[in-house]
Amino acid sequence: MEKTKPLIESLMRSEPITLDRESQHWLALKFTNSTIMAEQLDPFTAAVPPKDREAVFRSKAPLPNWAIYIGRNSSPHFRPLRHIHTGGCLIPSATLDHNQGINQAGAHTFYQQTTFTHEDLVVFAFSSSEAELISEIKERFVGPHFIRIHPIEQENIHWPCTEVLPEEGIMEIAYWLRTTMDITHKEASEKAN
Repeated sequence: MEKTKPLIESLMRSEPITLDRESQHWLALKFTNSTIMAEQLDPFTAAVPPKDREAVFRSKAPLPNWAIYIGRNSSPHFRPLRHIHTGGCLIPSATLDHNQGINQAGAHTFYQQTTFTHEDLVVFAFSSSEAELISEIKERFVGPHFIRIHPIEQENIHWPCTEVLPEEGIMEIAYWLRTTMDITHKEASEKAN
């Protein structure tokens, strides 16, 4: 991953750089691996399934059920380095065996969201075993504040991006998935009652 070091240094200093498809691939892989390693800091919220970790390390490529974005940090509170991780598993109540209190195989949805800041760089890495959640994330994170590097959608990305993220924008994104899941849990509970 030595090839990503000069790229990351340029990103975190907001130095002009063009990221071609190969650069985007290697950065996305680096941020995927960083996410997998970082979630081990809080094993209670570790949510990348073992099969996904193995697939990433074996294929040397980020997986299709991941979405990775970069943006520019403007907040002094997120310098020089910050890491926020949310992860968990949704278990639909309809799949629970209430007699035994266990979930039927394959009925759960893993999700994780990790936000890294390093100087001027903000990285958002999302993954889910549910394709619909990934689609929602891809639709939500569009605009001048975010540049998607995985899945790749641009031949070349010119950095720095035009807009910087204010502190409240970073916090909103960093905790968006947790807030969404809290609402989903609440709605599911209300329907069950």
